[in-house]
Amino acid sequence: MRGAGLLVLLLLATPPRAETLVAPVAFGSMFDAEVTVSIRRFRAEAQEVWHIAGTCAGAGGATVIRLTDFPANADLTVFLGAKPEQAHRVICVTNPGRAPEVIRDLLP
Repeated sequence: MRGAGLLVLLLLATPPRAETLVAPVAFGSMFDAEVTVSIRRFRAEAQEVWHIAGTCAGAGGATVIRLTDFPANADLTVFLGAKPEQAHRVICVTNPGRAPEVIRDLLP
């Protein structure tokens, strides 16, 4: 339930879609992640659409996430979209060296 509470805080801190605010995200392990995310191949399977704006190594206050292949184990399911204006959340990656290959392939 710890992850669910943090997820609610993360969602409440999200500005309306009219504003494009880039939220810093860091990739962590099972033990230090605040939110567990499952990336879905189809938009219809996801709760949110995220767009990856790039890297932001110096950004502070990053939300630490962990990826899982299984949506049942995730706090949030996400589809990675190509256009920021169609995304619920625009993110940047603070630690691209720890990012999974699926994310590194999408970084500009």
